[in-house]
Amino acid sequence: KAVGKILSWNLWTPLAQLTYGAYLIHPIVIFVWKLGGREKVTFRLLSFLMDLVSITVVSFILSALAALFIEFPISALLHQKTQRKRKDEYASLITTEASECILEGKTSYGSTGNGYGGSSR
Repeated sequence: KAVGKILSWNLWTPLAQLTYGAYLIHPIVIFVWKLGGREKVTFRLLSFLMDLVSITVVSFILSALAALFIEFPISALLHQKTQRKRKDEYASLITTEASECILEGKTSYGSTGNGYGGSSR
């Protein structure tokens, strides 16, 4: 129960997006970092740790920039488009339902059972 509460925190969503972005970007960073140089590669623990930290930091910075300038704006646009589409569908449903009631001579409508919960008059 306590684990479920901790895992349901809203803090995890941006952290998960950032981590996933770093996961996608890090192979490119490693490729540029390691294969871009023309020096002889030797293994030293200190240089390995410096490369590890540097590649991790650069990957997370690039992931944050990609999220800010690509992922979030596109997500906002898609959200606006889907909200507008839902409003249009709902308005169309209410208009159609009202028209049918007028043609049939009913004075109330809204109980279609379709999940939209129309309005009663």
